Amino acid sequence: MKRLMNYFSMFLLIATPVFAGFEDVVEEKVETTENIKKTVVKPATPTNKTNIIQTSVKETISTQPTQPTQPVTSLPKPVDLNTLKFSKEIKGFAYKSSDVMLPGVKGNITSVMKTILPLINKIPKEYKIKIIGHADGTGPEEQTLDKPGNIAISRMRAEAVRDYIVNNYNIPSDRFEIIAKGSSELKNKKNPASAENRRVVIEFKP
Repeated sequence: MKRLMNYFSMFLLIATPVFAGFEDVVEEKVETTENIKKTVVKPATPTNKTNIIQTSVKETISTQPTQPTQPVTSLPKPVDLNTLKFSKEIKGFAYKSSDVMLPGVKGNITSVMKTILPLINKIPKEYKIKIIGHADGTGPEEQTLDKPGNIAISRMRAEAVRDYIVNNYNIPSDRFEIIAKGSSELKNKKNPASAENRRVVIEFKP
């Protein structure tokens, strides 16, 4: 028994320093682990620069006021006025008369308008269409006593033609310029009293 106790005592003498060292190691490891836990810093979430740039661009775009989409329209081609010029004569007036309802005059206006109406519709509105009245060579040019004079007669003829066109072809009256020539430009100079001289000319010359 004494011998067994001696063996146990010797075992304790030898094992005690070993266990003591083991405890020191465990304590050091625990302490080290705690120190590591204390010193470890949680890494920041990595940022993506591309995402940041895209986000800022989206935000910038979204804050910009939206502009309404303008329809693309092609500019009209410039009009060649020389292709629109015309000079048409209306005849058939009675002596000292401006009556456009006479069959000859009315039919003449209808025929002329079929030709020039498409041209008139293309002429820019800032250009005037001339309506020129003419008279024959009989009688005075200016008003004398009870005679109105050739200038007044030629003006009345031009105005009568203008009014007929305005009322029947839906063209504003301000598109026209009235000119009274009297008997100053006879068509048949050999016969001043000829019916050829009693006429109205509609013309556009750019």
